[in-house]
Amino acid sequence: MFVEMKVRGLALDAVSNMPIIILRDEEDKRSLQIWVGIFE
Repeated sequence: MFVEMKVRGLALDAVSNMPIIILRDEEDKRSLQIWVGIFE
């Protein structure tokens, strides 16, 4: 099963200072946070 998601925001992790991409589905029922490495 595939769920279409869109970028809903960007944040910084307070401990590691790594950027986080926040994805949400169209119905705002599911979210996915992706930690991005400094060089990615």
